Amino acid sequence: MRLGNSSHYHDQKNDASAALFKRYFGKKKFIACGPCTAAMGFEIGGWPIVCTPREQFSDSILMILNSPHNYNVLRGRRVLDYDKYPPNEVPQTYDVLGQILYKTDKACKFSWGISFDQIKNNFKNKITTMMCGKFPFGGHYVLATGYKDDKIIYDDPYKGYNLEMDLDFFEKKIRKIFNWRVDFFPK
Repeated sequence: MRLGNSSHYHDQKNDASAALFKRYFGKKKFIACGPCTAAMGFEIGGWPIVCTPREQFSDSILMILNSPHNYNVLRGRRVLDYDKYPPNEVPQTYDVLGQILYKTDKACKFSWGISFDQIKNNFKNKITTMMCGKFPFGGHYVLATGYKDDKIIYDDPYKGYNLEMDLDFFEKKIRKIFNWRVDFFPK
């Protein structure tokens, strides 16, 4: 059982903005998994994201998080070294997206601490959960959309939709390393 469906899935490999920011920050790769994961969380919750034709919703989020016009609001959540960590790589900045996009703090919320029980409770309340894990290719944002038995159902903007994560991986590679979450609430 899960929240959302395949129409809510966003693939980070299609982000046009990520290619531009990659050059700007001079990185070999630019992390677009956070904006893609946030786009999925907002969309499943019924929060529309406006974008231009042929653009992904995550492109809009990437632009919002990296716009100098929003730096003062983002700094209110965490002091950032913009040359080292673009805002889309800092989980606390996602908490501000609901305020910027929808003028409310009821769309999403950053919190320290994550557990399987929390994800199950969120699911019962139609809340999806963004989390970060130490995947084989590095730190990576994914969206928990449900659970079954002793597995978390999640969407990964790089690897695919409706994937299963066992609790051992969750405990060792997510909770013990990062231990935070961004909850996306239904509208």
